Amino acid sequence: MLKFDISINEDEYFKHSHNQTEKNERSIELVLCFRYVDTLKGNLIEIGAITPYYRTISHHCLDPIDKKATIKDFAETYDFTDKNVLSISTIEHIGLGDYNLEKNEGLSYDVLCDLYQKSKTCLISLPIGYNKYLDDKIMSNLDEFEYFFYVRESMLIPLGRHTSWKLINDESGFNFIYNRNPKSANSVIFIIKGIEHGFSCTT
Repeated sequence: MLKFDISINEDEYFKHSHNQTEKNERSIELVLCFRYVDTLKGNLIEIGAITPYYRTISHHCLDPIDKKATIKDFAETYDFTDKNVLSISTIEHIGLGDYNLEKNEGLSYDVLCDLYQKSKTCLISLPIGYNKYLDDKIMSNLDEFEYFFYVRESMLIPLGRHTSWKLINDESGFNFIYNRNPKSANSVIFIIKGIEHGFSCTT
Protein backbone atom coordinates (compact mmCIF):
# COMPACT_ATOMS: atom_id res chain seq x y z
CA MET A 1 0.00 0.00 0.00
CA LEU A 2 1.45 3.38 -1.03
CA LYS A 3 1.31 6.21 1.50
CA PHE A 4 0.09 9.26 -0.31
CA ASP A 5 -1.18 12.75 0.57
CA ILE A 6 -4.11 13.76 -1.66
CA SER A 7 -4.54 17.23 -0.17
CA ILE A 8 -3.22 20.24 -2.10
CA ASN A 9 -2.97 23.85 -1.00
CA GLU A 10 -2.96 26.79 -3.39
CA ASP A 11 0.81 27.27 -3.07
CA GLU A 12 1.30 23.81 -4.57
CA TYR A 13 -0.76 24.25 -7.75
CA PHE A 14 1.28 23.23 -10.76
CA LYS A 15 2.30 26.13 -12.98
CA HIS A 16 3.55 25.65 -16.53
CA SER A 17 3.28 27.55 -19.80
CA HIS A 18 2.09 24.45 -21.67
CA ASN A 19 -1.71 24.70 -21.92
CA GLN A 20 -1.82 27.36 -19.17
CA THR A 21 -1.91 24.78 -16.38
CA GLU A 22 -2.71 27.17 -13.54
CA LYS A 23 -6.04 28.08 -15.19
CA ASN A 24 -7.31 24.53 -15.69
CA GLU A 25 -7.42 21.09 -14.09
CA ARG A 26 -3.78 20.31 -14.89
CA SER A 27 -2.88 22.56 -11.93
CA ILE A 28 -4.08 19.86 -9.55
CA GLU A 29 -3.73 16.74 -11.70
CA LEU A 30 0.00 17.24 -12.18
CA VAL A 31 0.72 17.82 -8.50
CA LEU A 32 -0.93 14.52 -7.57
CA CYS A 33 0.39 12.54 -10.52
CA PHE A 34 3.99 13.57 -9.89
CA ARG A 35 3.62 12.59 -6.21
CA TYR A 36 2.52 9.18 -7.48
CA VAL A 37 5.34 8.98 -10.03
CA ASP A 38 7.98 10.00 -7.48
CA THR A 39 6.67 7.55 -4.88
CA LEU A 40 6.96 4.70 -7.38
CA LYS A 41 10.32 5.95 -8.69
CA GLY A 42 9.24 5.53 -12.30
CA ASN A 43 8.04 1.94 -11.94
CA LEU A 44 4.75 2.44 -13.78
CA ILE A 45 2.90 2.69 -17.09
CA GLU A 46 1.09 5.88 -18.10
CA ILE A 47 -1.98 5.78 -20.35
CA GLY A 48 -1.71 8.82 -22.59
CA ALA A 49 1.51 10.78 -22.97
CA ILE A 50 0.83 13.73 -20.68
CA THR A 51 3.70 13.95 -18.18
CA PRO A 52 6.48 14.10 -20.85
CA TYR A 53 5.20 17.56 -21.80
CA TYR A 54 5.95 18.84 -18.30
CA ARG A 55 9.19 17.18 -17.22
CA THR A 56 11.67 14.43 -18.06
CA ILE A 57 10.27 11.01 -17.12
CA SER A 58 11.65 7.48 -16.80
CA HIS A 59 8.43 5.49 -17.11
CA HIS A 60 6.67 4.21 -20.24
CA CYS A 61 3.75 6.05 -21.87
CA LEU A 62 1.12 4.06 -23.72
CA ASP A 63 -0.52 6.00 -26.56
CA PRO A 64 -1.33 4.98 -30.14
CA ILE A 65 -0.70 8.40 -31.70
CA ASP A 66 1.20 10.82 -29.44
CA LYS A 67 4.76 11.58 -30.56
CA LYS A 68 6.05 11.35 -26.97
CA ALA A 69 4.63 7.85 -26.37
CA THR A 70 7.16 5.09 -25.76
CA ILE A 71 4.62 2.32 -26.46
CA LYS A 72 2.43 2.94 -29.53
CA ASP A 73 -0.50 0.75 -28.52
CA PHE A 74 -4.13 0.97 -27.38
CA ALA A 75 -5.20 0.76 -23.73
CA GLU A 76 -7.96 -1.69 -24.64
CA THR A 77 -5.38 -4.26 -25.84
CA TYR A 78 -2.73 -3.74 -23.15
CA ASP A 79 -2.31 -6.11 -20.19
CA PHE A 80 -2.30 -4.11 -16.94
CA THR A 81 -1.85 -7.12 -14.66
CA ASP A 82 0.20 -6.15 -11.57
CA LYS A 83 1.18 -2.81 -13.11
CA ASN A 84 1.19 0.59 -11.45
CA VAL A 85 -1.03 2.66 -13.75
CA LEU A 86 -1.24 6.43 -14.18
CA SER A 87 -3.65 8.24 -16.45
CA ILE A 88 -4.34 11.98 -16.62
CA SER A 89 -7.52 13.06 -18.42
CA THR A 90 -7.11 10.44 -21.14
CA ILE A 91 -9.52 7.53 -20.65
CA GLU A 92 -12.54 9.78 -21.27
CA HIS A 93 -11.39 10.13 -24.91
CA ILE A 94 -11.46 6.38 -25.54
CA GLY A 95 -14.39 5.31 -27.71
CA LEU A 96 -15.57 8.85 -28.54
CA GLY A 97 -13.86 8.90 -31.93
CA ASP A 98 -11.47 11.63 -30.75
CA TYR A 99 -8.20 11.92 -32.69
CA ASN A 100 -9.79 9.88 -35.51
CA LEU A 101 -9.74 6.72 -33.38
CA GLU A 102 -12.43 4.07 -32.99
CA LYS A 103 -15.92 5.11 -31.93
CA ASN A 104 -17.35 2.69 -29.35
CA GLU A 105 -19.34 4.24 -26.52
CA GLY A 106 -18.71 1.51 -23.96
CA LEU A 107 -14.97 1.22 -24.52
CA SER A 108 -13.86 3.87 -22.02
CA TYR A 109 -15.63 2.21 -19.10
CA ASP A 110 -14.39 -1.23 -20.17
CA VAL A 111 -10.81 0.04 -20.15
CA LEU A 112 -11.28 1.69 -16.75
CA CYS A 113 -12.70 -1.49 -15.20
CA ASP A 114 -10.03 -3.69 -16.77
CA LEU A 115 -7.13 -1.64 -15.48
CA TYR A 116 -8.76 -1.13 -12.08
CA GLN A 117 -9.26 -4.86 -11.59
CA LYS A 118 -5.85 -5.94 -12.90
CA SER A 119 -3.50 -3.18 -11.74
CA LYS A 120 -1.41 -3.31 -8.60
CA THR A 121 -2.02 0.39 -7.92
CA CYS A 122 -3.50 3.20 -9.97
CA LEU A 123 -4.15 6.92 -10.07
CA ILE A 124 -6.65 7.87 -12.78
CA SER A 125 -8.06 11.37 -13.31
CA LEU A 126 -11.15 12.05 -15.41
CA PRO A 127 -12.79 15.43 -16.09
CA ILE A 128 -16.48 15.31 -15.28
CA GLY A 129 -18.78 16.28 -18.16
CA TYR A 130 -16.53 15.44 -21.09
CA ASN A 131 -17.77 11.87 -21.58
CA LYS A 132 -21.34 11.67 -20.28
CA TYR A 133 -21.59 7.91 -20.85
CA LEU A 134 -18.46 7.29 -18.77
CA ASP A 135 -19.64 9.65 -16.01
CA ASP A 136 -22.98 7.87 -15.78
CA LYS A 137 -21.39 4.42 -15.67
CA ILE A 138 -18.98 5.42 -12.92
CA MET A 139 -21.74 7.10 -10.89
CA SER A 140 -23.96 4.01 -11.23
CA ASN A 141 -21.14 1.76 -10.02
CA LEU A 142 -19.42 4.13 -7.62
CA ASP A 143 -19.20 1.55 -4.85
CA GLU A 144 -16.84 -0.47 -7.08
CA PHE A 145 -14.15 2.24 -6.92
CA GLU A 146 -12.15 4.23 -4.43
CA TYR A 147 -12.27 7.88 -5.39
CA PHE A 148 -12.24 11.56 -4.52
CA PHE A 149 -12.97 14.77 -6.44
CA TYR A 150 -11.38 18.14 -6.88
CA VAL A 151 -13.96 20.78 -7.85
CA ARG A 152 -13.62 24.43 -8.78
CA GLU A 153 -14.54 26.74 -5.91
CA SER A 154 -15.40 29.47 -8.38
CA MET A 155 -16.42 29.32 -12.04
CA LEU A 156 -15.03 32.82 -12.62
CA ILE A 157 -11.28 33.30 -12.91
CA PRO A 158 -10.16 36.91 -12.28
CA LEU A 159 -7.55 38.24 -14.69
CA GLY A 160 -4.11 36.98 -13.72
CA ARG A 161 -5.43 34.54 -11.12
CA HIS A 162 -5.38 30.74 -11.08
CA THR A 163 -8.41 28.54 -10.49
CA SER A 164 -9.09 27.60 -6.87
CA TRP A 165 -9.92 23.92 -6.17
CA LYS A 166 -11.58 22.09 -3.29
CA LEU A 167 -11.22 18.43 -2.27
CA ILE A 168 -14.54 16.59 -1.75
CA ASN A 169 -15.57 12.95 -1.39
CA ASP A 170 -19.23 12.75 -2.35
CA GLU A 171 -21.38 12.39 -5.45
CA SER A 172 -21.94 16.13 -5.74
CA GLY A 173 -18.71 16.07 -7.73
CA PHE A 174 -20.75 14.82 -10.68
CA ASN A 175 -22.93 17.94 -10.69
CA PHE A 176 -20.62 20.04 -12.84
CA ILE A 177 -20.48 20.95 -16.51
CA TYR A 178 -17.42 20.75 -18.75
CA ASN A 179 -16.32 24.01 -20.36
CA ARG A 180 -16.03 23.42 -24.11
CA ASN A 181 -14.51 26.80 -25.02
CA PRO A 182 -11.88 27.07 -23.75
CA LYS A 183 -11.71 23.38 -22.84
CA SER A 184 -11.46 22.91 -19.08
CA ALA A 185 -13.10 20.91 -16.31
CA ASN A 186 -14.97 22.23 -13.30
CA SER A 187 -14.75 18.87 -11.52
CA VAL A 188 -12.22 16.06 -11.72
CA ILE A 189 -12.69 12.60 -10.28
CA PHE A 190 -9.56 10.73 -9.18
CA ILE A 191 -9.98 6.97 -9.09
CA ILE A 192 -7.35 5.27 -6.98
CA LYS A 193 -6.25 1.81 -5.93
CA GLY A 194 -3.57 0.63 -3.51
CA ILE A 195 -3.03 4.10 -2.07
CA GLU A 196 -3.22 4.90 1.65
CA HIS A 197 -4.39 8.51 1.63
CA GLY A 198 -5.73 9.37 5.09
CA PHE A 199 -8.99 10.63 3.62
CA SER A 200 -12.36 8.90 3.48
CA CYS A 201 -13.04 8.59 -0.26
CA THR A 202 -16.24 6.59 -0.13
CA THR A 203 -19.54 7.90 1.19
